[in-house]
Amino acid sequence: MFRYILLPHNSGYDAAVANRFGLEQSQPLLSAHVKESFIPSTPVLSQTNDRVVVTSLHNETGTMTKVRLRSVSDKDEVVQLNWNNRKPVSVVINDECGDAVNKEVKNDIIVPAHGFVTLGIGW
Repeated sequence: MFRYILLPHNSGYDAAVANRFGLEQSQPLLSAHVKESFIPSTPVLSQTNDRVVVTSLHNETGTMTKVRLRSVSDKDEVVQLNWNNRKPVSVVINDECGDAVNKEVKNDIIVPAHGFVTLGIGW
Protein backbone atom coordinates (compact mmCIF):
# COMPACT_ATOMS: atom_id res chain seq x y z
CA MET A 1 0.00 0.00 0.00
CA PHE A 2 1.34 3.42 -0.97
CA ARG A 3 0.25 6.84 0.15
CA TYR A 4 1.08 10.06 -1.67
CA ILE A 5 0.63 13.61 -0.45
CA LEU A 6 1.53 16.52 -2.70
CA LEU A 7 2.44 20.05 -1.71
CA PRO A 8 2.13 22.50 -4.61
CA HIS A 9 4.80 25.18 -4.73
CA ASN A 10 2.65 27.93 -6.28
CA SER A 11 4.98 30.73 -5.18
CA GLY A 12 8.27 28.88 -5.62
CA TYR A 13 10.05 26.22 -3.62
CA ASP A 14 10.72 26.93 0.06
CA ALA A 15 12.88 24.27 1.74
CA ALA A 16 11.67 25.17 5.24
CA VAL A 17 7.99 24.85 4.26
CA ALA A 18 8.62 21.58 2.41
CA ASN A 19 10.56 20.13 5.37
CA ARG A 20 7.85 21.12 7.87
CA PHE A 21 5.15 19.64 5.59
CA GLY A 22 7.07 16.36 5.28
CA LEU A 23 7.55 16.10 9.03
CA GLU A 24 3.87 16.81 9.65
CA GLN A 25 2.91 13.97 7.28
CA SER A 26 5.36 11.41 8.65
CA GLN A 27 4.92 12.35 12.32
CA PRO A 28 1.21 13.14 12.72
CA LEU A 29 -0.22 14.79 15.81
CA LEU A 30 -1.06 12.35 18.57
CA SER A 31 -3.78 13.01 21.10
CA ALA A 32 -3.86 11.92 24.72
CA HIS A 33 -6.27 12.27 27.61
CA VAL A 34 -5.11 14.57 30.39
CA LYS A 35 -6.56 15.65 33.69
CA GLU A 36 -8.44 18.93 33.85
CA SER A 37 -5.74 20.29 36.14
CA PHE A 38 -2.99 19.64 33.55
CA ILE A 39 -0.77 22.67 32.91
CA PRO A 40 1.47 22.41 29.82
CA SER A 41 5.13 23.10 30.43
CA THR A 42 7.16 25.68 28.54
CA PRO A 43 9.38 24.20 25.80
CA VAL A 44 13.04 23.80 26.73
CA LEU A 45 14.15 25.98 23.82
CA SER A 46 13.09 27.85 20.74
CA GLN A 47 15.22 29.03 17.85
CA THR A 48 15.31 32.00 15.49
CA ASN A 49 15.68 30.52 12.00
CA ASP A 50 12.94 28.52 10.24
CA ARG A 51 15.54 27.03 7.87
CA VAL A 52 17.16 25.25 10.82
CA VAL A 53 15.28 22.39 12.49
CA VAL A 54 15.87 20.90 15.94
CA THR A 55 15.93 17.20 15.03
CA SER A 56 16.63 15.83 18.49
CA LEU A 57 16.81 16.92 22.09
CA HIS A 58 18.18 14.18 24.31
CA ASN A 59 18.84 14.37 28.05
CA GLU A 60 22.11 12.48 28.51
CA THR A 61 22.33 12.93 32.28
CA GLY A 62 20.77 15.29 34.76
CA THR A 63 23.43 17.85 33.88
CA MET A 64 23.98 17.29 30.13
CA THR A 65 21.62 17.53 27.15
CA LYS A 66 22.44 16.92 23.47
CA VAL A 67 20.71 19.06 20.84
CA ARG A 68 21.02 18.30 17.12
CA LEU A 69 20.32 21.02 14.55
CA ARG A 70 19.79 20.44 10.83
CA SER A 71 19.90 23.01 8.03
CA VAL A 72 17.34 22.60 5.23
CA SER A 73 18.94 25.39 3.23
CA ASP A 74 21.35 25.56 0.28
CA LYS A 75 23.58 27.95 2.24
CA ASP A 76 25.07 28.10 5.71
CA GLU A 77 22.47 29.32 8.20
CA VAL A 78 22.93 31.30 11.41
CA VAL A 79 20.66 30.47 14.33
CA GLN A 80 20.33 31.57 17.93
CA LEU A 81 18.82 29.35 20.59
CA ASN A 82 16.50 30.89 23.16
CA TRP A 83 16.42 29.07 26.49
CA ASN A 84 12.98 29.87 27.81
CA ASN A 85 12.96 29.14 31.55
CA ARG A 86 16.36 27.62 32.16
CA LYS A 87 19.73 29.09 31.21
CA PRO A 88 22.55 26.63 30.43
CA VAL A 89 25.94 26.87 32.12
CA SER A 90 27.71 25.96 28.86
CA VAL A 91 26.92 25.28 25.20
CA VAL A 92 29.64 23.51 23.19
CA ILE A 93 29.78 22.10 19.66
CA ASN A 94 30.31 18.34 19.51
CA ASP A 95 31.89 16.31 16.71
CA GLU A 96 30.22 13.40 14.88
CA CYS A 97 31.15 11.02 17.72
CA GLY A 98 29.48 13.26 20.29
CA ASP A 99 32.73 14.49 21.84
CA ALA A 100 33.16 18.19 22.60
CA VAL A 101 35.51 19.99 20.21
CA ASN A 102 36.23 22.71 22.79
CA LYS A 103 34.35 25.37 20.87
CA GLU A 104 31.98 27.11 23.24
CA VAL A 105 29.00 28.88 21.71
CA LYS A 106 28.07 32.31 23.01
CA ASN A 107 25.36 33.58 20.64
CA ASP A 108 25.22 32.60 16.97
CA ILE A 109 25.50 29.01 15.76
CA ILE A 110 26.40 28.41 12.11
CA VAL A 111 24.78 25.29 10.65
CA PRO A 112 26.35 24.30 7.29
CA ALA A 113 24.18 24.01 4.17
CA HIS A 114 22.18 20.75 4.34
CA GLY A 115 24.32 19.83 7.35
CA PHE A 116 24.06 19.09 11.04
CA VAL A 117 25.48 20.56 14.23
CA THR A 118 25.37 18.71 17.54
CA LEU A 119 25.54 20.71 20.74
CA GLY A 120 26.34 19.62 24.28
CA ILE A 121 24.35 21.67 26.77
CA GLY A 122 25.62 21.77 30.34
CA TRP A 123 23.16 22.67 33.11
